[in-house]
Amino acid sequence: MLKSGVRIPRWFQNCLILCIALAATLAMVQRANAQFTSGTPVSPMLIGQSYWNALPNTVWPVVQASGANHLIRIGGTSQNNKTLACDANQGDLIQQIQMFRGIGAEPIIQVSAKVGGTLATEATAAAAMVTCVNITNVANGNLAYPVQYWSIGNEPDNGFSGTAAQLAAGVQSYVFALAPAMRNAAAASTVDPNITIMAPELSWFQTPMYAYMVGGA
Repeated sequence: MLKSGVRIPRWFQNCLILCIALAATLAMVQRANAQFTSGTPVSPMLIGQSYWNALPNTVWPVVQASGANHLIRIGGTSQNNKTLACDANQGDLIQQIQMFRGIGAEPIIQVSAKVGGTLATEATAAAAMVTCVNITNVANGNLAYPVQYWSIGNEPDNGFSGTAAQLAAGVQSYVFALAPAMRNAAAASTVDPNITIMAPELSWFQTPMYAYMVGGA
């Protein structure tokens, strides 16, 4: 116990206050972390950045040097409104895949969810894209191996005016239609018949909509 009249140095008081604050902060962080221990850990390396114009080839060595060379998506609004061009020649899509792999990255190729017509039309177009990339361009030597990662559509909430439940139902309808067709197309590969398909992301983080989007996952 401190005797009456004993003064506590100012530096000691400041340190004591700081230690109490740090202890309280640490306790809050620990409680927050405890809420997510049952889920799938998110990599601390996760980051994304959009670029809406054609990138020059000189940018890829810079990306490689930065260490951000894991997954690069080929997609967006334009690619969602029309089917990406893919053929057996060294077209833009195949060249992009080659450049990504040249820096140690892998592409995520987005297929359109707005080709027009029916879900069957969209599914046929998506399957044709998988066949072109993973079967045709691997067989002719343009690509050394199939593309593993694919996504369906882009920002379905952009311009959508319905409810979160309606949005989720709409996304479910075309994901459930396109994904089986894409997997069937990929299965024809003699190199690797397996692909990973991702549902579309929203244009920004909206908790209520994501709750419906991933509620059944």
